[in-house]
Amino acid sequence: MPVQYIPHPIRAVRTVPVRALDPTLGALVNVYQNLRLRPISVQVSVECTQNIVANQARFVAYTGATVPLCWDVSGYGGHRGLAGAGTGFAHFYLEFMVEPGQYYRVAADQGAGNVVALNIWVEIEL
Repeated sequence: MPVQYIPHPIRAVRTVPVRALDPTLGALVNVYQNLRLRPISVQVSVECTQNIVANQARFVAYTGATVPLCWDVSGYGGHRGLAGAGTGFAHFYLEFMVEPGQYYRVAADQGAGNVVALNIWVEIEL
C-alpha cells in the first residue's frame, strides 16, 4: 500500500519583539532564550558612530546553550580601534540562527565618545 503524502504547512512567523543591546561585551543584562519549538532567524540592524578613532564602536552577536561569560560569536560589525581620521559612521545588518532552547544576545562595544545604537530587531520563526 503506497504512503500518502500529507502536506504540513510550514510558514515563517515574523515578530518585532522588544529587544535591547547589551551595554557592554561583558554584561549579561539583555539575554534572550529561544523558547519556541523551531529555530529562529534573528535579524538586527545597528548603527555605529565613531567620533574618537582611538576607541571602538562595534557590536557582537552571541549564541550558546547556557549563560556563561563567553559564548560562540555568531557575527559582528563596526569600527574597531583606529579606523582613520575624523568621524566614522556605518550602518550594519546582521542575521544569525538560534536553535530551540539556545540563549542569544547582541552586545555593544563602544569606547568613550562613540555610539552603538539599535535600529530594529526582527525574529523569524522558521
